[in-house]
Amino acid sequence: MQFLLKKSTVVLAIILLIGLALPASAQAAPWWFCAIAPLLCVAKTVFGWALNTVGTTFGEAIANILVGLITIIPGTIFFFVAGVTNWIISLSVNTGVVPGGLLPPPLFVVNAFNLTRQIANIFFLLILVFIGLATILRLQEYQLQRTLPKLILIALLVNFSAVFVGFVVDVANIITLFFLRGMIGTGFSLAGFGTLLTSVTGEIHNIFVAGGSTGQSLGSSIALGFALALFFAFASLVFIAIAIIFLLRVVILWTLVMLAPLAFLAFILPGTKKFWDQWLHALIQWSFLAVPIAFFMWLAQMILLSGVS
Repeated sequence: MQFLLKKSTVVLAIILLIGLALPASAQAAPWWFCAIAPLLCVAKTVFGWALNTVGTTFGEAIANILVGLITIIPGTIFFFVAGVTNWIISLSVNTGVVPGGLLPPPLFVVNAFNLTRQIANIFFLLILVFIGLATILRLQEYQLQRTLPKLILIALLVNFSAVFVGFVVDVANIITLFFLRGMIGTGFSLAGFGTLLTSVTGEIHNIFVAGGSTGQSLGSSIALGFALALFFAFASLVFIAIAIIFLLRVVILWTLVMLAPLAFLAFILPGTKKFWDQWLHALIQWSFLAVPIAFFMWLAQMILLSGVS
């Protein structure tokens, strides 16, 4: 146990010394340096940021370094998870869902949609026979004059059910991409981490300027670091959940597309119309689910880049 503790202390000291030795003229390291040594790249970001304030007071500089050490691991994990989540959202929004669209879906979705459309066309004949029998038996809800117009309309629309689904999904994706375009490649990156640390530097400076002993100011700064670390940990879990939701969104939309002809078919008869209502509700819900999530991710990034208040 003591050997592991000594080993961890030595590794941390080496990273600290290398981070301190790196030039602190910029917040973020070059891309080639990050590719070769990602941990040292993050160390340069944190320690270079801390050294920029060493000219103020020794206690404030120590507070900056301690806060950087506290937030370096959860902060790096958060910005990595957020960046991957951003990429997954962009990928899911730009994944083909509807057969015949500009972005075709997988082949199994196309084949399943064609199969259900053929089954729906066969059932039109059976429903027509059922309507004739209901008219003879004088069943009010299923008589010819009430159900035949629906039958003719749905028979025409069922072959364009993919177009209807594509319209709903495209409207949701356009609104989602409006917010995503303002996010990709700006905030959830190492540069965004550096921007956040710069704002934290201002907060630490305000704590020391506000008065009080150096110990109290140092304690308040450390508390700020732990609060920020907890935020990063919680936000990472939230972004992982968002990534899973968007992956499920693609799968569920594929399923709804495959069932679209049968859902249109269910609209004809009063007894089966509830299945149409359930399908339509699921289509709207899972299509527009991306809009509020993208909006709040965009809003969170704007708050993140504007600094800590």
